[in-house]
Amino acid sequence: MFNQNDINSLINIIPTGRQNAITAYIIAQSLGYPTGGNQVKTRNLIKFAIASGNLILSSSNENPKGYWISIDKSEIVDTISSLEHRANEILDRANNLKNNWNNINPQNIIT
Repeated sequence: MFNQNDINSLINIIPTGRQNAITAYIIAQSLGYPTGGNQVKTRNLIKFAIASGNLILSSSNENPKGYWISIDKSEIVDTISSLEHRANEILDRANNLKNNWNNINPQNIIT
């Protein structure tokens, strides 16, 4: 769906440094992508760019909120830690739901 030209356009928009973070809405506007909802296309491009080797970080609970390119190892480490924590919480919730179902429905378990 995306290619290197799309990544280059994105990288030209996203600033370096947390203090310069910009929102997905602004990125979407700049790329001519849809700005309604939660900017799915923009967020998918960001995921693709990260998977392609770029160091794009984001924050939704600190000011400024948004995306930036990081050159700070401690920011990268903190982001990795946060993502791993969130992933573990989601996995725990999924396991709890499965276990609850299986306890209530022992003849019809989810494996």
